[in-house]
Amino acid sequence: SEEGCLSIPGQLFEVSRFEEIEVAAQNIKGEEISFYVGDMLAIVIQHEIDHLEGTLITDSGKFIKEV
Repeated sequence: SEEGCLSIPGQLFEVSRFEEIEVAAQNIKGEEISFYVGDMLAIVIQHEIDHLEGTLITDSGKFIKEV
């Protein structure tokens, strides 16, 4: 997919992402939940998980252009 990042404004990168993902998490009560997402939400979640793991789009993506 073609992505930008608020941490690196004005640049677009080509990043390989899964089109659909299963998310496993805990709700506010501490109960385990899981759900499937696709399309843009799947891309956003993968992008944000990269941030949590200390990875920026520049680490995993190929620069495309400035916008």
